[in-house]
Amino acid sequence: MPWVPPFIWKTETVRSTLKTLEYSLAALLMMVILTGNVAYFVSIIGGVFCGEMVFGRLRGSIHRYL
Repeated sequence: MPWVPPFIWKTETVRSTLKTLEYSLAALLMMVILTGNVAYFVSIIGGVFCGEMVFGRLRGSIHRYL
């Protein structure tokens, strides 16, 4: 039987909030693409790239603080 980590309210609340935000931004990106405006799409993809460059390295270390 696989091991399941314990349910911790603080961790699960933060995780589910971030996942909801991720899916909301994905839906927003889909709507931007459907407008056909290339400038919006390129600026959002550029922002995701810059954000990942600056903050992506912190992803593994955030679990120490939760």
